[in-house]
Amino acid sequence: MQRERRTGPPPPPPPPRRRVALPPERNPWPWLLALLLLVLGGILAAYLLSRDGDEPDRVAVPSVVGLPENTASERLRQEGFAVRASRQFSGREQGEVLRQDPGGGSEAPSGSIVQIAVSRGPAEVAVPNLRGLSEAAAASKLTALGLRSKVFRVQSREADGTVVAQSPSADERIGKGEEVRINVSRGVTQTTTTTATTTAAATTGATTTGATTTGTTTGAGGTTTGGTTTAPPRNVSVPDVVGLPLADAAAELGGVGVFADTYPVSSEDEAGTVVAQTPASGRSVVVGLAVRLNVSIGTGPRPQRTVPDVTGAEQGRARDRLNRANLTVRAIYRAVRDPNEVGVVLLQRPDAGVRIAGYAQVTVYVGRR
Repeated sequence: MQRERRTGPPPPPPPPRRRVALPPERNPWPWLLALLLLVLGGILAAYLLSRDGDEPDRVAVPSVVGLPENTASERLRQEGFAVRASRQFSGREQGEVLRQDPGGGSEAPSGSIVQIAVSRGPAEVAVPNLRGLSEAAAASKLTALGLRSKVFRVQSREADGTVVAQSPSADERIGKGEEVRINVSRGVTQTTTTTATTTAAATTGATTTGATTTGTTTGAGGTTTGGTTTAPPRNVSVPDVVGLPLADAAAELGGVGVFADTYPVSSEDEAGTVVAQTPASGRSVVVGLAVRLNVSIGTGPRPQRTVPDVTGAEQGRARDRLNRANLTVRAIYRAVRDPNEVGVVLLQRPDAGVRIAGYAQVTVYVGRR
């Protein structure tokens, strides 16, 4: 059978689709770049703020050229600077500041280091051996080396005019222009000494030697000798040197006019350190007297030291040389008639050249009136 075809109007077409308008696409990179710049700017600002807070203040550096080292160092530290010193030989006085870095008047961070160059005085030379030479030959030899001679005449069995002792000793190095003491023999002389003593009020009689008469009067105001008045003894306050190295402690005492008699003692402190002193700091003593210092020998092995020759040397120089050799020293005084032997080491024990343990004691016998 055949299907019956329907006839009629065709179905209407489907309605057209409506297009929805979308917003235009935006490029995100400018926003990301702006955000990145904002973050970096914040980090940079925080860094700069923290850096400004940590950076020390800059202060003016004082000028210390020409000042003594101690004064210069103190002035720099008062302004908040650390000090580092170097030393060199120069024609300027020993201890004088030659230059500084940074220079005076410039600005530097507080707490930074200021370098100072300090004069060691004239260039050093080795002292020649003068013993056995004539006075003229010894003086000429010293002059050729830029040194000065200081002559003392002493009694000796050596021929008249012969050098019998010197200080500093041969081969010791000292600065040009410094002084070398030479003891020159005046031969063996016989002297008759008559001493008459009269006590009346505060008067001590006269001492007659040969044809020379010297009158001595002692009173509350001092001593008068041969018309010359000597001031009464001067007192000084003992500085605190406990904890200092031996050589530094002895030098500090010498700076106020007293000597250091040093004794080795057992201690846990580092070898060469002063562990006690008598009299204590602040006490008053007469200039020229000795302060006892106890010096630690440490706990380790003590290296051997060669005892230097200090016979004929002035007491202060002898003590200094022994201390710098890491040896302790005490003095025993002996009365002498020769004024040139007053304050001079007459004898030492142990003898020069002997090897002894570090900080062992050397006894020096010193002349006095």
